[in-house]
Amino acid sequence: MHGLPRRIACVIAGTVLLFVLTTVLAIWWLAGALDRIERHGDILRSHLPYRPVLIGNPALPALHGGVTAAFMENAAMLHLLLQPGQDRIPKIIDFAIDYLLPGRPQDCYAECRVGRAGLRIAQTQIRCWQGDPDRPIAIARAHFLLASP
Repeated sequence: MHGLPRRIACVIAGTVLLFVLTTVLAIWWLAGALDRIERHGDILRSHLPYRPVLIGNPALPALHGGVTAAFMENAAMLHLLLQPGQDRIPKIIDFAIDYLLPGRPQDCYAECRVGRAGLRIAQTQIRCWQGDPDRPIAIARAHFLLASP
């Protein structure tokens, strides 16, 4: 009976540690990404420089799908965060991605468009490509919570 509270405490501590680490990594990525953002009219273009550590399948070689998805999700979050009047970090509600081509070992770019935005929720579409913007390697849709009720 004494082991159960200890296990629960370990699970809670592990969950808190995981949350803190992911938050720190997200802030680190956002801070590093600020110098890799270009504005094209009302569209922000994010840039993910290629590094060998991003390869998921060395046989092809192809970028890891999780890298592509995380890059696209964070590009959308950063796009929303840099909108006028946005003073809180948007929180992801859902994210759906369609992989169209394997990511080659080269730089990636992403653009986000806001389809609809209300006072609390925003719907976004994100495109990711390498080299040719007309040949995306992935497209995604995401909903974000902009402010707490």
